[in-house]
Amino acid sequence: MNHQPFEAWLFTEEPLEQEQNQKLKTHLEECAHCSQLEKASRAMEHRLRSAPMMAPAPGFTQRWQAQLATRKQQALAARQRMITWIVLGIFGGASLALLGYLGVQQLTAFTSFEQFLFSLGRNLSQVIAEMNDWREILSNIFRYLPFTIPTPIWFLAGTNIAVLCLVWFYSLWRIASPKGAKSK
Repeated sequence: MNHQPFEAWLFTEEPLEQEQNQKLKTHLEECAHCSQLEKASRAMEHRLRSAPMMAPAPGFTQRWQAQLATRKQQALAARQRMITWIVLGIFGGASLALLGYLGVQQLTAFTSFEQFLFSLGRNLSQVIAEMNDWREILSNIFRYLPFTIPTPIWFLAGTNIAVLCLVWFYSLWRIASPKGAKSK
């Protein structure tokens, strides 16, 4: 026997038309399966409506608010990580594009691959020589500079740097802290 429209009518929340209602009643008198289904549906609905409303466990609100604050902090941290990765990706992509462009420019400037390798070797040796020069200059500065500047000036400079670092960390903390989420 075909139960399809009758089963759908039994479980619908919308009121049936008069003709549909009459067909359903006639079918329920003839079909034991659908009649049993209707009785089970009414019994289940009665149990659901008559069941007492359960109260939450003690401390539910406090636990929920604590979890909410934690979730907000985790969401903020995840958002900051995502922004960091996006910025790094943009800078990395731009750097790769620039290096690619410069590489193509360099390759097209040479008539042979040997000329390119010779120029590359010459440029690398110049960079290494300049790095050695800078290392020597900086080592001389750091070797003789501490003795030429009096100790109180070093103390003042160190104190100023420490204060600037504290102001910087405090500023970062204020920017990164969530403004609306305050736990009780």
